[in-house]
Amino acid sequence: MIYRILLIATLLFSMNYTVAQEDSRPEIGFDLAMGFSKNGGNFGIGPKYKFAAMNPSIAWGPSLRFQHVWANNFQTGQSTSYTIYGGGAFLHYRIENIIYLGAEVEFLHTPINFTFVSSPSWVPTAFVGGGLSKSWDFFRINAGLMYDVINHNNSPFRSSYFLSKTDGSGNKALLPLIYRFSFFFEI
Repeated sequence: MIYRILLIATLLFSMNYTVAQEDSRPEIGFDLAMGFSKNGGNFGIGPKYKFAAMNPSIAWGPSLRFQHVWANNFQTGQSTSYTIYGGGAFLHYRIENIIYLGAEVEFLHTPINFTFVSSPSWVPTAFVGGGLSKSWDFFRINAGLMYDVINHNNSPFRSSYFLSKTDGSGNKALLPLIYRFSFFFEI
């Protein structure tokens, strides 16, 4: 299954839908993650830098990730907080001014160990997916769904998975699918 997705993505990325007359401009981009409740919350940002390319349909470059999480247990009076950080790379293929296909890989330093905080470790994530892409004069929004093909047990994105499935025994399993909204500005 994963090999089919990667093969299709590779074929689509290699196609040239737009003939570029000149280099596309570099861009600074970011995606935000946040959630708040009376028991805690999280706030994160994922900055990206898009290199200039001969084909303006291709957006690729390095990415960083910073996320701060805090929790308060009012019954025990204990609270905790921790920071997740790391880096990686992204590759988006923008088809016309309508949709995009993308792959994003990051290695994140996180203290999450399944459902409790422990000694930090490096966790890989690899998302593939796509969605809608709309550009204005100097600004672009990508809004889509991304599937984590690694789905590591200690992934800090697990709390963002929004779908689950139930097997025949009644056990629920999270599907590694997240929403992703990215904003890019030409520089």
